[in-house]
Amino acid sequence: MYKRKIFLVLSLIFSFFATNLAAQEVKQITDLSKVKVAELSDATIRNFIKEVDGAKLSNKRIEEVALSRGMTASEVKLLIERIEKIRKEDKKTLDYDERRISVTDSVAFPLDSVRLTENLLKGLKSKIFGLDFFKSKNNLEKKFETSSLMPAPKSYILGPGDELIIDVYGNSISNTTQKIDKDGNINVKYAGLVNLTGLTLEAATARLKQKLSSIYPDLSSGGTKLNVTVGSMRSIKIMITGEVEEPGSYLIPSVASVFNAIIEAKGPTENGSFRNVQVVRGGRVVAEVDLYDFLITGVSTKNVRLEDQDIIHVPYYLNRVEVSGEVKRPGIYELLPGENLNKLFYFAGDFTELAYKARVKVLKNTDVERKIVDVSSDKYNNYIVSSGDKVFVDEILDRFENRVKIEGAVFRPDEYELVPGLTLSKLIANAQGLKEDAFRERGYILRLQSNQEFQSIAFDLNAILSGKAADIPLMREDIVTIRSIFDLRENYTIKVDGEVQAPGQFKFGEGMTVEDAILMAGGFKSSATSNRVEISRRVKNSDVLSKEAIISEVFTVDVDPSLKNSANSIVLQPFDIVAVRPSTSFSTQKQIEIKGEVLYPGIFTLEHKNERITDLLKRAGGFTALAYVEGASLKRPGPRRGNLINNEKQKNPFDVLTNTNDNEIKSNEYVGINLSKIMANPGSANDLFLEEGDILEIPKQLQTVKISGEVLSPVTVLFEPHKGFKSYVNGAGGITDYSKLKRGYVKYANGSVKSTKSYLLFRSYPNIKPGAEIIIPKGNPRKPISITEIVGITSSLLTLILLFNQVSK
Repeated sequence: MYKRKIFLVLSLIFSFFATNLAAQEVKQITDLSKVKVAELSDATIRNFIKEVDGAKLSNKRIEEVALSRGMTASEVKLLIERIEKIRKEDKKTLDYDERRISVTDSVAFPLDSVRLTENLLKGLKSKIFGLDFFKSKNNLEKKFETSSLMPAPKSYILGPGDELIIDVYGNSISNTTQKIDKDGNINVKYAGLVNLTGLTLEAATARLKQKLSSIYPDLSSGGTKLNVTVGSMRSIKIMITGEVEEPGSYLIPSVASVFNAIIEAKGPTENGSFRNVQVVRGGRVVAEVDLYDFLITGVSTKNVRLEDQDIIHVPYYLNRVEVSGEVKRPGIYELLPGENLNKLFYFAGDFTELAYKARVKVLKNTDVERKIVDVSSDKYNNYIVSSGDKVFVDEILDRFENRVKIEGAVFRPDEYELVPGLTLSKLIANAQGLKEDAFRERGYILRLQSNQEFQSIAFDLNAILSGKAADIPLMREDIVTIRSIFDLRENYTIKVDGEVQAPGQFKFGEGMTVEDAILMAGGFKSSATSNRVEISRRVKNSDVLSKEAIISEVFTVDVDPSLKNSANSIVLQPFDIVAVRPSTSFSTQKQIEIKGEVLYPGIFTLEHKNERITDLLKRAGGFTALAYVEGASLKRPGPRRGNLINNEKQKNPFDVLTNTNDNEIKSNEYVGINLSKIMANPGSANDLFLEEGDILEIPKQLQTVKISGEVLSPVTVLFEPHKGFKSYVNGAGGITDYSKLKRGYVKYANGSVKSTKSYLLFRSYPNIKPGAEIIIPKGNPRKPISITEIVGITSSLLTLILLFNQVSK
C-alpha cells in the first residue's frame, strides 16, 4: 500500500511539471499582449500577409485570433490598417493593352528570333500614341477661352450674336459697333439694315463697303478706308458623342475647331479612334478629321470650323499596331485601311541610328495561335499590317566589317580601317612605328575564324621588317599584339631597410650603386652607422641537393656618410636588399613615470640600463606619510590582444539578453610587485630593472574592498581585517544563479591576482587586503529541464519503483 502511494505521488508531480511547462511554452508562442504593431517592419507584415493568405484567413478572422491571444483592440486595428496599406502598395495593375510573350510561346516557337522578341517585349509598357496629349494635366487645365483681342480670320462665317466693329477713317471718320440680330441683320446709320448672316467676314466687308459708298463717296476713290472686325464672337452649342472621356453637350466659341472641341472632352478613350473623328451636320457626315495630322505635323487641312448644333462623333478604332525597338517613338498606332509599314514607321518618327533596317519582325495573331513573319525592306511599301500586330525593329550587329586592331609596343595602339592590301608592316606604319622597347623576336596575330574561334599566328618581327620573311596580309577583326621587353620580365626593384629616413622598395636602374639606393631612401638617420652596410643578393645557381646550399649572397661594405660618389662603390643588381644598421654607440632617451605618494612624482629619464625600482624611488625623494607600500603597482606596456568574443557564449541567447561583457578579454599590463620586499632588499631579483614606458604607482593608504561580477549587488565596502572572502561576497547580497563561486578570484591593489584553490571537497579562498577587488565570474546559465527530459527521468523512476515493487513481493 505504501509503495502504491509513492507511485501515485510521483505521477502527480510529473503531471504538474509537464502541465506547467507546456502552458509556459504555449504562452511564449501565443501571447501577443506585448506586440507593438508600429515597431514591426514592412517585411514582417508582408510575411504575415503571406501566411494568412495561405491559410485563407479573412480580416475578421485575424481580428478574432489576435484578440484571443491578448492583443489590444487598438493594436488589432492598427495591424489591419497596415495589412491593407501594404496590400494596396504591392498590388500590381496592368494596362489593358499591355502584351507580353509567355514562356509557353517561346516553347511553341523555339526560334532565336522569338527569344529576341521576348527580350524586346520584356518590361515594355504599351503606349497608345496621342493619348498622353489629351491626358496631360496641362491640357486639362488650359480651357479654350475667347478673347476680345483674338482676330477673326477672313473666312470666319458670321451669324447672329457676332459683334462687328465698323471703322471708317481717312477723309471721313466714323466708328460704330453693331451686333448681328437673330435675323442676321445689322442697322448701319444712314445705310439701314444690312443682312450679313452666312457671309464670311471678307464678304461682309465688301457688302458694307458697297452700302456705305453712297454715304462716303471717297470709299470708291480710296480717300476713305473701311475696316470691319469682329469684336466678340458668338457661342455655339455642339454635341460630342462616342468614345471620348467626357461626352456631352458643350457651349464653345464659334471660332473653335474640331480639335479644340476634342480637347474640351479630354480626348478619345483607349478604344476611341484618332484617325476618323466625324463631324455630323444636318444628319449627315460633312467631314472626317484625322487627329494624327495635328499631333505629328502640327498642321491639319481638314480641321473644319464648327457650326451651331454640330455633332462630333468619335467611333471605335478599327486597326491598331504596336511598334517597338529601334524607332524614335515606340508605341501603339492607329492605321487606316491600306496604310503600310512605311506609314507606321513615319508615325513612329522613323528608325534610330542603331536600327537594323534591312528586315523587321512582325508578330501576328491568327485564329488559333501566333506566328512570326520576317519582312524585308523592299516590301515595307506593300506590306499591310493587321490590327493587333506587333512590329519589332532590331538593333544592328555589334561588329565591324572592316576593322583591325594593333596593341602593345607601338606609338599609336588603336583600331584601324582594313583597306585592300593592308599588311602587318603597313599597319605598324599606320600606328606610327614601333617603340624602342618593342620585343622584336616574336609577335602574334589573333585571327577570328569562320567558326568564331580565334587562331594564333606567330611572326618574327625583325624578319618581316627587314624583308627576310614574307609580309602577312591582314583580315577582318585581326588583333596584332607586339609586346614590350618590360612585359616579359619582372619589375626590377631594390629594397632599403633599417636606419634610413624612408625605408621601402624602389625602382631599379642600371648602374645603381648602394649610395644611390640610400639616397633614394632619404639618406641616413642620425642613429645609423655608415660602416657595415649589408647587401643581400639572390642566388641563381644554388645546389638544391646540398644541405649547405647557399640561398643568398651577403656583402658588407663601408659607405661614406656623405654619400659621395666613389670609384669603389658597389653596383647593385635587381632585387638586392640594402640594410643599414644602427650605431652601437647611439641611444635615445627612455622615460618612465612615477605617480602617487612620493615626494617628487612625475616623468624621469633613465640614466643607466640597469636602473632599478629602488633607484627611481631615491630620485623621487622617497615615500610620503600616506603611502601604502603594499598596494604599489608597476604598469608595463605590453601587446594588446584586443577584445575577443567567445563564439560559443555569443550563441547563447541569455548572454545577449543580459548584455554582459564578461567575454571581453583584456591585456594585463600590470607586473605584480611586492614593494615592501624590494625596499628591504635593494638590488635583489625582486628589484626589477626599469624599461621605457614603465609607470610605478604608489597609492594612498587604502580602506575599501570592491565586490563585482555575478553578485546580487556589486558594491564597494569598508575593509575589515577579520572578514574573509565569503563574508565579503555575502555582504554584496550573495551570488546569482549564474555565478561560478569556485572560480572567484581577488585582484590586489598592486596588480597581482590570486584565485580560489580546490582540494577534493574543500576550497581555499584568497586573503583579502585593503584595495583588493573580489571578482565572481559568470558560468553557463542553468538550462531548465525540458518536458522530454522530465518524461525520461520520471519514466526511469517509475520503472525502478515498479521493478522494486515486483522484487519485494
